[in-house]
Amino acid sequence: MRYERDYHGSIPAKSLFLLLMIVFFHSVPLPAGTNLLNLEIQAVGKYDLSNSEFQPYSHHKHDAMQKPSIGFDYIHRLRGKSRDWGYVSIQSRLAYDELRENKIEAQLYNAFLNWKAPWLDLWIGHNKPALGLSSYLDNHAQLLIDNTMTALNFDRDWGVGANYETETIDLKLSLTTGSGMPLYLDETYLVSGRLGVGDLAKGNSTVGVSFAAGEVLHSMGYNVMHGEKAHQTMVGGVDGSMRYLDWETAADLILGSYDEYYAYTGLLRLNHYLFPEDRASIMTQAQFTRLKNVTDQNYAVAMQYKISPALTLRAMYNYRHLTENHTVSAQLFYYRGFIF
Repeated sequence: MRYERDYHGSIPAKSLFLLLMIVFFHSVPLPAGTNLLNLEIQAVGKYDLSNSEFQPYSHHKHDAMQKPSIGFDYIHRLRGKSRDWGYVSIQSRLAYDELRENKIEAQLYNAFLNWKAPWLDLWIGHNKPALGLSSYLDNHAQLLIDNTMTALNFDRDWGVGANYETETIDLKLSLTTGSGMPLYLDETYLVSGRLGVGDLAKGNSTVGVSFAAGEVLHSMGYNVMHGEKAHQTMVGGVDGSMRYLDWETAADLILGSYDEYYAYTGLLRLNHYLFPEDRASIMTQAQFTRLKNVTDQNYAVAMQYKISPALTLRAMYNYRHLTENHTVSAQLFYYRGFIF
């Protein structure tokens, strides 16, 4: 089942966004202090040293991240008489896209309802699949690439999911469309799950194992590759993050089969924090991928500095082995929250 095309076969993101807002504003009263609205503005671009060319994005022209944009990140808590019973999360951007006729791309990241059941959280909408490092780390503002940019995982996908957390256990399950940013309701699907131990924010370390299987599209941003062909995929993975004093490391490995070919994507990231309150940091990362018998490596060095609580400067050097490209990226990212 496929809807009228806008983003290459997907339901228009703007229509979904308006529908969610209408449902939200007619669902419950809005008492003071239940809304968090973050304003987000970014200026970003990269210079290709190999081709002496400036490009108005940090990774790839089809990818949703990172492009010059303005947007918001909105969370509304749903309150009962005795406790919060859930929340609505909507995150959207208007980004500059040189490939579009009007140069503007509407992007929808988070668009989901989370219900806090007695023993677990249930969500429906556009959210993170339960696979690997990206299932619990937010990478949407970072310049460093991650494993969601390699076709073996999605940064966001449409579907349903469940999260069960204790002080030591983090279990996530999801059933999604396997299409990524655009919404397809054809024969594609992705079943995924992650079992983690530890909490990086509370205990300075976490480790997890993941699995995923289904028929997925190869999408990059709102662009669907390979003639919209569905690819059979079955992968497993292991990930971990640990912080010790001013050092933090993260690793993520996903491997298995993709379209009947052996495939993998793995990264290792090292982060050193500088100054009080982690105001600055220097990061290094190595990533190795194999997809349909094509192997590649990316090596990056990045830095970030918090000019103010709302304004962050980032820069990155990246070398891609497959194309032998050297690139330098820079980003000025503004993110400020308002509670009402």
